[in-house]
Amino acid sequence: VTGVPAVTWMSLLLTWFPKPSGPHPVGSCDVEVPIQDGVDSKSSVGRYFCARIFYPAGSNSDLRDHWLPQPSSSYAKAMGCVYGLPPILSHLLLFPARFILQRTLRHAEVASGRWPVALFSHGLCGTRFMYSTLCTELASHGYIVIAPEHTDGSAILAFRDGNVVNYVPSSEANLKKRTQHRISELRACWDSISVIADAKFARCVETSACVLVGHSFGAATVLSAASSEPFLNRSRLVILDPWIGPVADVWNPVAAPTLAIMTGSMLWEPNASELVHVLAELDTPLQPALLTEIIDARHQDVSDVPFFLHVPMAVITASSQRRSGFSMWKTYAELMRRFLQFDEGSRACESEASKLSKLSAVPGACVHRWRDWLYQNPQ
Repeated sequence: VTGVPAVTWMSLLLTWFPKPSGPHPVGSCDVEVPIQDGVDSKSSVGRYFCARIFYPAGSNSDLRDHWLPQPSSSYAKAMGCVYGLPPILSHLLLFPARFILQRTLRHAEVASGRWPVALFSHGLCGTRFMYSTLCTELASHGYIVIAPEHTDGSAILAFRDGNVVNYVPSSEANLKKRTQHRISELRACWDSISVIADAKFARCVETSACVLVGHSFGAATVLSAASSEPFLNRSRLVILDPWIGPVADVWNPVAAPTLAIMTGSMLWEPNASELVHVLAELDTPLQPALLTEIIDARHQDVSDVPFFLHVPMAVITASSQRRSGFSMWKTYAELMRRFLQFDEGSRACESEASKLSKLSAVPGACVHRWRDWLYQNPQ
């Protein structure tokens, strides 16, 4: 027992996030996203929730951004408390987390040009910073990535209008209302992109299309969001280990280019069967839905967890016991990069066979032909 603090501190102090592979340095900033209840609604004044934005930076700097936002001690305690640790013990074990730095430049200028937008919806017990490695990777390839901290009680800790929103277990929540709440926050991020952060993104954002990315419950959120304005018929979906249950009976099917990236820990029944039926609704001959799996990965490996608490989380099987965080991150990043390059420019009419071939060539991943599963499990 006495070795637990030492192991945890060592894991945190040795945290090393991978350098993004794209051509752009990446900046980041925390913002307050205004909540709009209606046009010119006075009740909206002063209301907001928090988000972190990752973006292509136009200048390089040695001033890197901290991973934990302020108040850092509150977030550190919340990370431990969600696993049942008392606040004092959480503070003791996770104190070094406040010194972790992202691979981003603090408040850097935005690179010149027009950049498409990606919205990232976190899963249960997530935060706006818990997926910084994947968000930074996307930004390095030319995306403005907005990661809201949902205030529906699904985050370990969030702030709405300056008030604390603590985590509420899904067993105590109405998942349909939670999903709609989350979609409204994604919509607020999209509608506010030109005004948040002192309008620094107003002249460099491209809003003709959007990439919706989500993990677990966040994947269910973006699936539902894709069928509503302003995302309808303009979005590509990257769903990471989706938990289909919250939207299985309520989402509005709409065809959209989709990449599902799974781990073995989420291919349980009925989640796997529900997933392939969702893919069937999204699938079209010209824009096929694609299903991949990260070999030997676990549910939390899509987040930053493998980089700062790999050993403790591997012990409780929430993180891989066979692969390093860097190895899995490379696989996730490469699958996403290849998918987002499909149907662009000269690849506009690329065949499904060609897409599957390129995805199956990514080290550490495999491609599933989900239609075979559909025929085996008709509904």
